[in-house]
Amino acid sequence: MANFDVLLDLVVSYQIIAYLVIFLGMILEGEIILILTGILLHLGAINFLPTIILVASGLFSKSFIAYNLGIFLQRKYPNSKFFRYIHQKVIYFFPHVEAKPFWSIFVSKFLVGLNNFVLIFAGYLRLAFKTYLKAEIFSNILWGSIVLSLGYFFSFAAFAITKEFKKFALIVVLFIIGFVILEKVITFIYEVFERFIHSHNGDISKE
Repeated sequence: MANFDVLLDLVVSYQIIAYLVIFLGMILEGEIILILTGILLHLGAINFLPTIILVASGLFSKSFIAYNLGIFLQRKYPNSKFFRYIHQKVIYFFPHVEAKPFWSIFVSKFLVGLNNFVLIFAGYLRLAFKTYLKAEIFSNILWGSIVLSLGYFFSFAAFAITKEFKKFALIVVLFIIGFVILEKVITFIYEVFERFIHSHNGDISKE
């Protein structure tokens, strides 16, 4: 417990920095920071209300930054290799992104390595901002609630198993690795599903 007390005292002493890391983490990273945030909430190192406000602020700041970055890059570098790469990546997973922008933006939130590309590409295509924002609001609320809750309740379960800091930290690391693997599996399953749909639609069009 001594190590836990030291960690909690450290976080509490530098709570402003912890909140800043959470805010920036929502813009730059996401899953791992949010899981750790849930753990810190359970341990009582940070407060619920400011945490929720900063998580929401970070997520929606990311939404606005990514969309406007897409618009800016489309104006300045419309034919860059970077955008050709993004275009191929997004169209591969979401071939109907222009016809079904809400679905594409919403689903991308739950797939590894795609959400940032889709958000920037939405700005590049100048998809209807109202639709874009609606998809981001719903996906952020659902995704944020799920991941934050996972971190919180996992911390509760891990703390019930052991109160030894090193073992607790090891369990946390293993959980994060497992979570990342699960996300990759979900992304792979979605990719296989999309391939099947494309193949099926292609066969129908040939008939």
